[in-house]
Amino acid sequence: MIVDNATCPTCSREEETALHVLWDCPASVDVWGEDCSLVKKWRRNYADFRTLWFDFQSKLEEGKLHIVTEVLYGLWKRRNEAVFEGKFKGPSVIFQLALQEVKATKLAQEKPRESQASLTAVARTLWRPPRMDYMKVNVDAAMDKNMGRMGIGIVVRNCSGEVHVVVASPKQITRTANVAESWAMLCVLFSCAEN
Repeated sequence: MIVDNATCPTCSREEETALHVLWDCPASVDVWGEDCSLVKKWRRNYADFRTLWFDFQSKLEEGKLHIVTEVLYGLWKRRNEAVFEGKFKGPSVIFQLALQEVKATKLAQEKPRESQASLTAVARTLWRPPRMDYMKVNVDAAMDKNMGRMGIGIVVRNCSGEVHVVVASPKQITRTANVAESWAMLCVLFSCAEN
């Protein structure tokens, strides 16, 4: 979607950038200020989102990084719901949903390998297109710890299933597959923010 006005639709104070939406906007600051926030007292003066992300990666252990990543996704999703559907979730709701997603991911990873493979096969055959005038983003990442490499893949399709964006990118190895997939999702957010 191309917009005429680049001002943040939530606060109407500053230009809408990925850093602003996910970290600097007063509505985002409220979320990060929640009692359960892992980064409640972190500084606010990051030059760009990439710098903030590298701080997250270097200062947070894997489980905490996963929570922060789910909160970031929740903030972006809240922004889209506010703009396109007129809905707005409060700070505590964003955190509750993030914690639920982390818990669901852990449960899914605890299941035996065979059931994961069969669930993946079923999920691939049940792809559903998004609603009219929406795009659907699919993200995946893979790691080869022995070779010290990882890669991310992103596919964006419209309601007819036509592919609009495809990204396949090698990256420097990261700690876990969850972090790799989180990075892939952030690449999608950057792409959306730029377009």
